[in-house]
Formats: sequence, structure tokens, C-alpha cells
Amino acid sequence: MTIRAIKRLVTAILVVLVVIDLAALGVLLSPYAKSPQARAADLRALQNEFKDRETELGGAVGMDKKLANARADITNFYDQRLSGQYSLIDASLDKAATANGVQLLTVNYKPDKKSVEDLEKVAIDITISGPYVNDVKFINAMERDKVFFVIDSVSLVGSQHGVQLLVRAETYFRTGAA
Repeated sequence: MTIRAIKRLVTAILVVLVVIDLAALGVLLSPYAKSPQARAADLRALQNEFKDRETELGGAVGMDKKLANARADITNFYDQRLSGQYSLIDASLDKAATANGVQLLTVNYKPDKKSVEDLEKVAIDITISGPYVNDVKFINAMERDKVFFVIDSVSLVGSQHGVQLLVRAETYFRTGAA
């Protein structure tokens, strides 16, 4: 290679580098280029948006496993806590009454024929008589019983011997249960 060829090659390379420098300078000075502060602010905004989206979707991570666990918990609850027989409810109430020294005066059931999926709501009116402390213990025993009871209200009926309470509660039957 001759010196002229080398000189032309170096000149061509210098021209290309000058053109690249001018283009870079044009981009930096143009209104489309942002200051370092603006770029940093954009980065922070994008990081915050990412964190917000990650928080929104955080509960959905592993949703298939959570749904399977929930279904298993519901099945377990139905099997263990929801009866299909009035006799189990009677036995549970008698056991709680005997254990807490109260007398069951009346127990009335009112089934609600409008069942929800595979459940039927049963309203229960229970009149109990005994000392106030024992009545409270009976209600507590109902709430903690294996049979699922929801206490709706407790009304004082009054009595000459101790306290007489009307307890309104509800439970649910599995409609397919035997």
C-alpha cells in the first residue's frame, strides 16, 4: 500500500468520525434529547409503575394452588361442620345444655327452602333456662361446637327461676347429605 492510499483511508475514516460526532452533537442539542435529570425522573417513574403493577399482581401469583387449597378447605368444612341430619343438631344442643347446666325448654327448626348451591339454611329458635352465667357458657359452647352455628340474636324472656333466654341461631345442611 502506498502512502497516498493510506492517506485517503485515514481521511475517509476521519470524515466518517466527524460525521458521527456531528450527528451525536445534533441529537444532544435537539429538543428530543432529555437532560440527565429528566432521564433520571423517567427512570424513577417507570420503577414506581413497575412496583405498583407487581403489587397488583402479587396476589395472583400461585393462584391455581390457592384455588385448589380453598376448594379442599371448603370440602373439609362441609364434611366436618355441616350436618345433614337434625338429630346431630339436637345431640349437639343437648350436650352443650347438659355440660353447662341449662335446661332446653324449646327447640324449633325453620328450614329455608331456598337453598344456595348445595346448602340449605335452617333457622333455629332455642329457649333456655338457667343461671345467667350458665346461659352465657351455653351460648359460648354453641359457637365453639363442631356443628356450625351462627348466633343471630339473644333475647331475655325472663323467669322466676333464673334467666330465660330466646336464642335465635342458624345452621346449614348439605342438601346432598344423608
